Amino acid sequence: MLASLTSSVTTFVGDHGLYAVFVLMLVAAVFPTASELVMLYAGALASGAFATAHVTAFGNRIDTPAWAFLAVAITGVVANTIGAVGGWAIGSLGGRPFLERHGRWLHVNAAKLERAERRFLPLALLGTAVFCFAVAGIGWAVGSSYERIHGDLRYVDAAIVAALVLATLAFVVIRRRRRSTTLARGAGPPR
Repeated sequence: MLASLTSSVTTFVGDHGLYAVFVLMLVAAVFPTASELVMLYAGALASGAFATAHVTAFGNRIDTPAWAFLAVAITGVVANTIGAVGGWAIGSLGGRPFLERHGRWLHVNAAKLERAERRFLPLALLGTAVFCFAVAGIGWAVGSSYERIHGDLRYVDAAIVAALVLATLAFVVIRRRRRSTTLARGAGPPR
């Protein structure tokens, strides 16, 4: 299943160039998706490592590897920053009451929330720029060795999925135990 997803992402980027990078990085800012794979493959694509796939923008092929690299990295930065702002808006509308009520578990208080909100955009832009340029740079440097290295990354994909499944199971178990403990004390269900 992961191999199919990985293949779909790389095919989408190879077929649609910067448009695919933009869409995938926009979505990756809100939902955890394969942003690392997108930027790694886009960097390898920019290096000219693939004879059948090229970086395209507005129907034109970008043949110079340096310009292609800048195009994919900047597209990733812009898309991921826009997505981060969208995610922030969603979180500020629905997430702030949750964080104000349960933030102590994450060491978050009202002052920390306000400080984070004031500094959000510059820090999101900086973090996104570092991420996109670094991962695309790794893909660009790897270039023609991408297929071999990509095959080795399937183990990382499997480890990430396993970690997410275990974290979800742990969350469910802890929540049920807490709820049953609360009910046993007669306090009623937690709010």
